[in-house]
Amino acid sequence: MAIEQGISLLVRNALSNPPDDAFGGFFAQLPKDWISADRPRAWTYRFITSNPMYVLAGANGMVEAELQIDCHGFTPEDAIALAAAIDPVLSGFHGLLPDDDQTKVQGMFNQGSSTDGYSDVNRTFVRTLEYQIHYAAS
Repeated sequence: MAIEQGISLLVRNALSNPPDDAFGGFFAQLPKDWISADRPRAWTYRFITSNPMYVLAGANGMVEAELQIDCHGFTPEDAIALAAAIDPVLSGFHGLLPDDDQTKVQGMFNQGSSTDGYSDVNRTFVRTLEYQIHYAAS
């Protein structure tokens, strides 16, 4: 769970100082009725795939993963603005994450596309971003 904690803290720290839970950082799904006119934005994350890298000698300790970030908004503009704030934080990131294990990220890369939609469950507009991450397994 270390990398998940690190990504959540990295984004939350960048969005507000001190970190503010109002922007989210929830695993997979928003809490029911989280988005409102008073709290117009939040984001969730989920790992789509996570594959350890192997060489002839066996596992080399690096993991290649795909991360999905869903930026939810009360309006389409809220979702787009949140995605625009999160992308520069994650795209191109390398170094240590602020998690308990200080997960070492070799590189984090935006997959170059975003998907827009509407979540009937949360009654929110959504912009989805996808990242490829290379990190050291702890």
